[in-house]
Amino acid sequence: MYNNRYQRIQDIVITTFSMDCPIEIEKGALLLDHKTGSVLLQLRINILISHYLDISAISLNIEGFDEAFEKIEGIEPFTHTIHEVNLLNVSSFGDKKPIKINSKVRRVKIHIEKVITGSGNTWKYSGNEIKCQSQNKISTLNGDLAKQLTNECDHLLNKDPKRIEFFPLQTDDYWLCSCGRPNKKDLQKCCRCGLSKNWQFTTINEEYLQKKLDEHNEKIRIKEERILTQKRKQRKIIFSICLSVIILGSISFLVIKFLLPFLNYNYALQLLNNKQFDESIAEFKDLGDYGNSKEMINEANYRIAIDIIPSNQYDEAIVILKGIDSYKNSKDLIKEITYMKGVDLFSKRKFVKAIDEFNTINDYKNSKDLILESQYNVAVDILSMNLYEEAINQFDKCINYKDSSTLKNRAYFSWGIEKINNKNWSEAIRILANVDKSLFPDAQKYMDYANESMLR
Repeated sequence: MYNNRYQRIQDIVITTFSMDCPIEIEKGALLLDHKTGSVLLQLRINILISHYLDISAISLNIEGFDEAFEKIEGIEPFTHTIHEVNLLNVSSFGDKKPIKINSKVRRVKIHIEKVITGSGNTWKYSGNEIKCQSQNKISTLNGDLAKQLTNECDHLLNKDPKRIEFFPLQTDDYWLCSCGRPNKKDLQKCCRCGLSKNWQFTTINEEYLQKKLDEHNEKIRIKEERILTQKRKQRKIIFSICLSVIILGSISFLVIKFLLPFLNYNYALQLLNNKQFDESIAEFKDLGDYGNSKEMINEANYRIAIDIIPSNQYDEAIVILKGIDSYKNSKDLIKEITYMKGVDLFSKRKFVKAIDEFNTINDYKNSKDLILESQYNVAVDILSMNLYEEAINQFDKCINYKDSSTLKNRAYFSWGIEKINNKNWSEAIRILANVDKSLFPDAQKYMDYANESMLR
């Protein structure tokens, strides 16, 4: 039995581009429907021209293979045509309406064969494609520069800042957008995401971001200086009042002793309620043992941690809470933040890192289930790269989960076939001996063939 109806059996990554094609396949996946046995091809298709209502029909050439990217007897490449595209009234489509493929297919190759416009013009595939240079990822930016880039993106109306994954790159023949799409040299906006070329090359670079960050930090410094000046003025006023009270009589001593700490305490509370946490902590520290000032330092740190969780600053929040782990529900909150970090990594398919996080809280919520699912996905990804021995080791870690046992046998079987193709007969026999023959009956046939080949 499968916990999920659909199993992803191939991630379709596009690495070559036809620069003159008015559409593109951005990405896709091949899915196995365990309920019906059907194989479904899911694609995200983008229209790259501004007047996307001009596109009336798109033809795709689809070629099916087995898990080893070898041709399957009786299955030929075919053309799938999407009609009346202009009636969809969208510039991106396809990922919610899969294409049904022959159920024997486990891998596919796709290219755009033909695009027809409403005016009757036709673009045809010529085989003239480019393979783009690799780009540096935005994720390499340090925390402060990454936040500064987020601030710079706030003005991008009707644009998805999540599209910004790379540093833009200019080559001799084209330029690469921060979304990963290549564009002709004369295009001033990306044909996929619409971001301005000039804005990207001006803004998405470390020198510019560092300059803007320095300006931002300078504004903060000036603001803090202004606050400090204001505090000094307040203290001067308080001192003057206290001095006047002293002159009035013997009671002045008590007034000075309690009035100044009282005012500073209330000022610290005001800073805390205004989310000026660092300033409030400094004030409470200055108050020493006055009232519950020490407890309020813990409260300020607790609120800092709570405040930065929504911006995914999980590690920073955990460090803060560990420093006050006996305060309120800090220990429980550390577990919850660790869980949230693990779920975030899982959703981004960073399964190995997700496993590390869930292992620290394996009794919390459904962490054990997510460890198994992450381990399973690690093994499936490795198998999809034909790294059979490593895939077998990974499936052993979740052997009773989902179809891990079957996929482990598939890895042994495919590995054995690979050794046969390389005429490494003894290794092929050793590896195929591990295959469950009830799952892969042909394994015995290949073992016999390898034995016969060794005797020749």
